[in-house]
Amino acid sequence: MGTLIRTGKEIKELHLFEDRVDEITATTKFSDVKDCIQALKQELRKNRDLVALCAPQINKDLRLFVVKNSDNVYKAYLNPMIVNVSKGMHLSREDNASYPNKNYMIIRNDEVHLAYQTSDGHVNSESFKGAYSEIIQQMVQMLDGITLPELGLELGSDFDKASEEDKIAIMQLYLQSLENRKQILNDQIESNEELKLLSDTIKFNTRLLNGEIKPLDDEGKVVEYEVNDLGVMPKGNNVTPPTTETEEK
Repeated sequence: MGTLIRTGKEIKELHLFEDRVDEITATTKFSDVKDCIQALKQELRKNRDLVALCAPQINKDLRLFVVKNSDNVYKAYLNPMIVNVSKGMHLSREDNASYPNKNYMIIRNDEVHLAYQTSDGHVNSESFKGAYSEIIQQMVQMLDGITLPELGLELGSDFDKASEEDKIAIMQLYLQSLENRKQILNDQIESNEELKLLSDTIKFNTRLLNGEIKPLDDEGKVVEYEVNDLGVMPKGNNVTPPTTETEEK
């Protein structure tokens, strides 16, 4: 099992996490983003056992979260998107500030690669593994409206007292239930033209970002892509990114 993520007191009730939070765009007030980041940092400082919080947990409809790293440095991630994951997976035991006095078993990727924007608008990417990979996956899922109770298995108070044999049986049942749900979801996607088109588009863009697909230009030459301040762009793109207001320290 993975590291238990201690995230402290209740911040926002479970039933309020239902919808995906839309991306922060040029029409979003910079002051709203800045104030939200500061509020999240303040909440993390106030609750020493908190590791990470996303904007919806403090009733802010912004696609961002803040994580406290092992050096007690707070970092904001705007418009986060997991663009690559490792093939390896494991069962993680986690809790969350929005679900007090509960912990869950959930399956996680061993490593993830995250693309995101900084508070001054620059595009960046970063890889995570171990406990911080689990935290990143949990935060992104919350911004997508996906909760621990929805995907995870709530562990009762007597779980730790169970025999190893019973624990293994519980984990096997949980994994089988995920496989069954995955098959049902795939069937629904295949039977719905709009969902299938969306699924195929996501798969194509993911393979493009990972370099598995090499698109050709009008002359039949391979177009290489890179992540820069404008997003994912063809290499050698000479467009100058717009200037943005920077966050005060």
